[in-house]
Amino acid sequence: ASLMLKEGVFDEFKPVAILGLHMFPEYEVGTVAFGSGPVQASSDRWRALIKGKQAHGAWPQLAVDPVVMAAEAVLSLQTIRSRNIDPTAAAVVTVGIIRGGQRENIIPAEVELRGTVRTYEPAVQDLIERRMREILAGVTQAGGGSFELEYTRENPPLVNHDALSAWAGERLKANLGA
Repeated sequence: ASLMLKEGVFDEFKPVAILGLHMFPEYEVGTVAFGSGPVQASSDRWRALIKGKQAHGAWPQLAVDPVVMAAEAVLSLQTIRSRNIDPTAAAVVTVGIIRGGQRENIIPAEVELRGTVRTYEPAVQDLIERRMREILAGVTQAGGGSFELEYTRENPPLVNHDALSAWAGERLKANLGA
């Protein structure tokens, strides 16, 4: 829909609603499903760069170790869900990438973390982003390093309108069967 908006399609056509389709591999081939209310969580992505000071592994006292800070950060980020968010609210904080180092005997200068955040509520997004910054600041300050965080809110949550969902569901059933 956003591409169609940019292309100017809605300058001429004024739809009452837009329906989208999504593939879900967990459904059996030929199955069609629909739902009302919250259906898909927001999709935010983030990238953190944890900066330290490189040194040879034989002299770790000369390093500011971003690997250790990254390890602590990964564990601490998981406490956002378990300790800062209402247990009834949906939220996921995922670390999907950890990259750092070039040799087994060298403490690297930096480690990159990348991940995603999923939730249905903008207030929870705000809380997670704030807590991520606080945790990364605390972990890197304690370890003698620093960090950069890029947090991008890519897709808002998909919350289907109840009446429109009921209408679409009836049409699907009428054309495809229950």
